[in-house]
Amino acid sequence: MERRKRNKKIRNARVMTANIFMAISVIVITAALLLFAMGFSFNDSGKLEQSGLLQVSSYPRSTTVEIDDENQFTLTNVNKMLPTGNHTLKVTKPGYDTWQRNVKIDAGLLTRIDWIRLFPLHPTIDNSDSFQDLHFVAFTPDRKHLLAIEKSSPNLLYIDLQGDRLTRRTLPLSDLLSPLTKTTTQTETSAASDSSFNVDSLGKIDIIAWNNDNTKLIATHKQGESVSWHLFDLETPANSHDLSTQFGLNFSNILIANDSASKLWALENNKLHLIDIANLTVGSAIADNVEQITCNKGVVSYIATNPTTKARTLNIYRDGENASTKILDLESDARVQLAMGTFWRDYWLAVSLNNVVEIYSDSAYPSSKKDSASFKRVFQHSLEYTPSIVSVNQESRILAYASEKHLTTIDFETKDYYDSTPTISLQSLSWLDDYLFYERDTTHHKVTVRDFDGSNQRELLSATDADFPINLTANNKYLYYFKFAPNTADTGASESETPQDSSATPSATYILKRLHLNI
Repeated sequence: MERRKRNKKIRNARVMTANIFMAISVIVITAALLLFAMGFSFNDSGKLEQSGLLQVSSYPRSTTVEIDDENQFTLTNVNKMLPTGNHTLKVTKPGYDTWQRNVKIDAGLLTRIDWIRLFPLHPTIDNSDSFQDLHFVAFTPDRKHLLAIEKSSPNLLYIDLQGDRLTRRTLPLSDLLSPLTKTTTQTETSAASDSSFNVDSLGKIDIIAWNNDNTKLIATHKQGESVSWHLFDLETPANSHDLSTQFGLNFSNILIANDSASKLWALENNKLHLIDIANLTVGSAIADNVEQITCNKGVVSYIATNPTTKARTLNIYRDGENASTKILDLESDARVQLAMGTFWRDYWLAVSLNNVVEIYSDSAYPSSKKDSASFKRVFQHSLEYTPSIVSVNQESRILAYASEKHLTTIDFETKDYYDSTPTISLQSLSWLDDYLFYERDTTHHKVTVRDFDGSNQRELLSATDADFPINLTANNKYLYYFKFAPNTADTGASESETPQDSSATPSATYILKRLHLNI
């Protein structure tokens, strides 16, 4: 009996020991897996340290990725745990140029380098279309369509660039500019087949803003000293609106307030209004003495001056609320640039006060109905200049500030900033895609591209001398640009001469050329 009890105690002790060992093993393995998942590993000296994850993707796919001069992968996407600190990243592919950059890896964080783009060294270039005496041209922000107006036609050409063959739609300007065109230029617009029609009589058209799917836009129409504001509907031109005529107001700025463009933020005689397009109504003034507005769909930020106290403030107003929320007090003479955006789940407002850039952010914009203390400054940087240009990429991740001789970009995700010097005097910023700028050097007949941080500057085209925008299609298959080809028999101009005003050069042909990216 005693022996049985002893054996039972031994078995129980063994079982308990095994259970304890298994529990400890599970805890150790779980902890090790957790630490591994968090990027912890032992370095060469045996010290435990936390790594960071580098994620790399590129166009074209299947590139060779080198990290710290070591060949890693030849894949579409690369994910690699790396020690914290600086690393060199190089991406190559036979037949393409080379991309490289220094990358900083932070402990426990993901670093995404997803804007890498290589261009073919010997691309195929062909002529895809041509236009006679272009009066107006623009690419849609989604890089899928081209808008063009020829002097000899009272129509807007709406051209799909995605396919191997271009497809054209013809949109009557009389519908897009309705009803102003119908009443003031009835003779010209009714003569669609009359070759003597000159679209110069319609004045200058400038695009101000686009809706979410790039099917509607706000444009100004200038005829001499007169300026009218319009909402163009590219899918159904007859549903376009001449906002100035319909509302009888003297607008100075109009922005789109929702995805469908059924609501618009409007600045009129320094008063901020919300326009309801569906009901063709203008709401009462949200604020008076407003000098500047910008918006992120249903939220608008504006600068206003109190007429009594002369206090100048930056405010935010949300559609549907009864009051605005003050964000900042401003100096009376401060030069201010505003920008708004949404990146992932962060809603941000960027403000440049003279030469100081500040970014405020939260999971939602401030509301007059609740405490807005969480809308805090997350970034501040002092520039060496006062910017005259502010631009935001389509992803709302990269902010760009510029003057004629300076360029500063800010990565909202990493909160890094990059100061660089453009090679030409900047009057505006030209995005090739979400992360690349291009510069047209008409003096040396070349186009160069550079990453938003100023790195990887490369010559893209060796001889394009037309001062028109360049477009890289959304499907990454083609790069479109214009080649100016004047009729020398009529003008005596050489092919290298580019008119600043196309109306000064009759019978000029603009060839739409297509560079194949071989993606």
